[in-house]
Amino acid sequence: MKIANILDRVYQDFIMPSRLEEYRKILLEISENDFEQISIRDFLMLDMGKKISGKFCVHRHDIDTDLKTAKKMFQIEKDLGVRSTFYFRLKTLDKDFMQQIQAYGSEVGYHYEEIASYAKEAKLSNREHIHSALPEIQEQFLKNLSYIRNYSQCAIETVSSHGDFVNRKIEMPNYKILEGLNLWDQFELKLEAYNPDFNDYFEFRVRDKQGTKKWTHPFKLSSFSDTSNILILTHPRHWNKNILVNLEDNLMRIYEGVKWKLGI
Repeated sequence: MKIANILDRVYQDFIMPSRLEEYRKILLEISENDFEQISIRDFLMLDMGKKISGKFCVHRHDIDTDLKTAKKMFQIEKDLGVRSTFYFRLKTLDKDFMQQIQAYGSEVGYHYEEIASYAKEAKLSNREHIHSALPEIQEQFLKNLSYIRNYSQCAIETVSSHGDFVNRKIEMPNYKILEGLNLWDQFELKLEAYNPDFNDYFEFRVRDKQGTKKWTHPFKLSSFSDTSNILILTHPRHWNKNILVNLEDNLMRIYEGVKWKLGI
């Protein structure tokens, strides 16, 4: 990891002041520019926004670590009448929170990582070995998906691939386990959020970044106010520091990285 990225991570995890008021202002500005702010599921139900005329901003949150901040972002959205999609990892499941999201009208989804988990558990760094194990990994994905549906009692209709350090090392993203499969027939899913056909519907897409970087593109509403469809991906960790959670997660990443590299 580059020194600049390490410094950005330290700033974000342990120093950065809350950006939640900034998040509220962004949502207000989007509404003031006549965008309806909805979840991925809502957008699919509108046939990718084509069933009715209007301007749509689709919100997606990947909850990698910080449930506390995710709950604060959800409360801001409730205050402003915004709906969105929250993707939970196995390690960030929270039954009560998930049911609150669904009851409000936003969406609960699964932020899956079975390829990375398998590679770490089996101590594999060879992409071909992992590829040969895809049927087993797909079966584990189905088991985990069924578990989350039963645990949360939520309708999980879309999923999104989590990016782990192992995926970057082996150059194999987690969504590879779903390629070529019929999502509905085999998993009763409507969408994988990284599907390029889905993402091509959006004239402007932006993702938050850690620390001082903030966004993948300059986030000025004037740059896309004339567009019809916007997709915004955020991670709660990037909006408010949670020192103990961040420290635990960073230490676990170091531990897993060393263990996987040494094959132990």
